[in-house]
Amino acid sequence: MIEPTIVVHGGAWSIPQFLAAASIDGVKLAASEGYKLLSDGASAVDAVVAAIVSLEDNPVFDAGTGSVLNALGEIEMDAVIMNGKTKDYGSIAALANIKNPIKLARLLLVEHKNTFLIGSSANEFADEKNVERATLDELLTPLAKMEWQKAIKYNQVIESRFKSRVTATQPSGHDTVGAVALDCHGNMAFGTSTGGIMAKHPGRVGDSPIVGCGGMSDDKIGSVSTTGHGESITKVCLAKDILLLINQGLSAQEAVSKSLGVMTDRVNGSGGAIVLSKTGQIGIDFTTDRMAWSYKRKNEFKFGLDPGDGYGFLQDKQKMSVPRVLDSKSNPRIPILIVHSVFGSQEQGQRFASLNQSVASKGHKMLTSKGSVVDAVVSAIMEMEKQLGITCNASVVMNGQDLSVGSASGVANVRHHIELSKHIMMETPHTMVVGKGVSLLAEKAGLLHETEKVSELKESRTGCLGIGAVAMDCHGNLACAQVSPYQQGWTASASLIGSHAYADNMSGAVSLLGSNENISKESLAKHLLFHHQGDDGSDMIRQLLEECQSNDDIGVIMIDTAGHPFVHVSMSTTCSSMYYDVITNRD
Repeated sequence: MIEPTIVVHGGAWSIPQFLAAASIDGVKLAASEGYKLLSDGASAVDAVVAAIVSLEDNPVFDAGTGSVLNALGEIEMDAVIMNGKTKDYGSIAALANIKNPIKLARLLLVEHKNTFLIGSSANEFADEKNVERATLDELLTPLAKMEWQKAIKYNQVIESRFKSRVTATQPSGHDTVGAVALDCHGNMAFGTSTGGIMAKHPGRVGDSPIVGCGGMSDDKIGSVSTTGHGESITKVCLAKDILLLINQGLSAQEAVSKSLGVMTDRVNGSGGAIVLSKTGQIGIDFTTDRMAWSYKRKNEFKFGLDPGDGYGFLQDKQKMSVPRVLDSKSNPRIPILIVHSVFGSQEQGQRFASLNQSVASKGHKMLTSKGSVVDAVVSAIMEMEKQLGITCNASVVMNGQDLSVGSASGVANVRHHIELSKHIMMETPHTMVVGKGVSLLAEKAGLLHETEKVSELKESRTGCLGIGAVAMDCHGNLACAQVSPYQQGWTASASLIGSHAYADNMSGAVSLLGSNENISKESLAKHLLFHHQGDDGSDMIRQLLEECQSNDDIGVIMIDTAGHPFVHVSMSTTCSSMYYDVITNRD
């Protein structure tokens, strides 16, 4: 018999003592609100929304009322909800003046599934649906205002807020709220909502609204909601990582503890997560000073705040040791670069087929002339953009050596969008910036087009639906990059790390192009690299795509850690042609 269960958290951070009791009371109330619906036969999605609404309405938490201010003194909120049965989701970022962001995400899930809306477009959708608005003064609490006034530098906020339990300093700020649920029908859901990091750059997006990072739900495995330093969580795709480990046979508790240990080891990041498996196993862990949590099911109602409050935490376990990639002296590699592009029709693709060869050659020259692997993929993408004359509004670049990421979305008046993502990765503490925040960064970096030329560039689109590149240098370092052409008002999943692109020196580099909606809701790039074994790479890729129901209208390029290239093409209707070139000097 399935026992309806809900687990909630109020954020993993250095919670000060004067907020301790209120934080515990808040998560207990949220769990009770969600469980009340579950016990009456409601869906897991309904229960998650109810629990998060309770947390958003509680000024103790950094979500809805109580959200923190960005660097300009504005409130920008993110939220996501996912149905584990269908794996459809609704996600919003940089939302302003809405009382309950999770309600808007729920509407997006129902009406425009697998969609990520940002900024003004998210607010326009809210107006269409008459979602309850709230002024800045109604959302802002005295504590949030006081903390914002004290926040001089972004790094100070990070250091004080997300320090591990061992090195925690004076507490500051708040964090994400989230919930996972299992209903009487065996269906699951997760939701996450946040006001972000205090004094953040406008448009900064952490992990919260990104499926596979801020959370994930799959009836066949379980549900996760994460919390903590968003950039660290995004780099490792923490939620996806946890579910992959459960699927391999680890318990919910083992999976969350192991994944948090890997995050600490790989990117020195702190955070926490709540996990609920399909069988009702609960996993709760955090590496920050504190995390408020509670769960409720029949005859069980538990809660906690400090390490040891009901669960065995990471400090009591042997932290997973992560093997290191061999250096170039003992394990030299032959530089390799793969570029692919997708067009809307065979005719369009044929017109530009020869471009891939010249573009790949240019990127490969950087590798053989001792240029960085990141510069190689960025150079290849930039050359393709230039030759096609396209304007992009979404891009991502990732360095597999340190898992650094740069992602941008929601602005089209940039000369080379991938260059902007590289700037975010190299010059800012962020992993993703969207909307007007991207324009501010681009202007400061001198990357904007002249305004009068933007409309002309939009007119010059060639039917190209995406460009991607992966590369390995002689040291075995990997990188990936990807761009999507201009689309008004929405975030293309190509900019969501773990979805269409991912790079990790310990597993490989991959880029996926295509229109298949399963790419984003499966965090498919991360999924392929986790399972990829190398020897029968092409067959493995095909099998994994079929398992994820993602084998139609998709193109995959991949390089494994041994330097083997793999290319998989299964275009049918929407993306009816893909052109790729593999450039290496093996011969």
